[in-house]
Amino acid sequence: MSLIVQLKREQPDWGAPKIREKLRRRYSGIQTPAISTVHAVLDRHGLVKHGRKPRYQAQGTTLSRPLVPNDLWPPSLPHKTCCSSRPGSTTFSSAFGMREMAIPIDVVIEKEVKQRAAA
Repeated sequence: MSLIVQLKREQPDWGAPKIREKLRRRYSGIQTPAISTVHAVLDRHGLVKHGRKPRYQAQGTTLSRPLVPNDLWPPSLPHKTCCSSRPGSTTFSSAFGMREMAIPIDVVIEKEVKQRAAA
């Protein structure tokens, strides 16, 4: 039985770095193996505990299923968040960097306020 395995069986809580250091101090006349070599010997004899953490799995949010186009609106709408060169020309699409819609933002906010008041 090798000295590495013998030390591990005597002290089961010791790992490869400590066993290597104990070998270096106890037997100064021999060449001390690398920590990776000590670990490989311990692993070969089944003396290494492979403690694996459970893999992180991201939890996503459920997607909504709108019935008509543009049915889903952001929870808080900006009020004049971006300004163009003409006063009053801020649109919902320009406020959110979109190009498809060109609904004036005042109309969008007014519609949202009415819907919230009705609910």
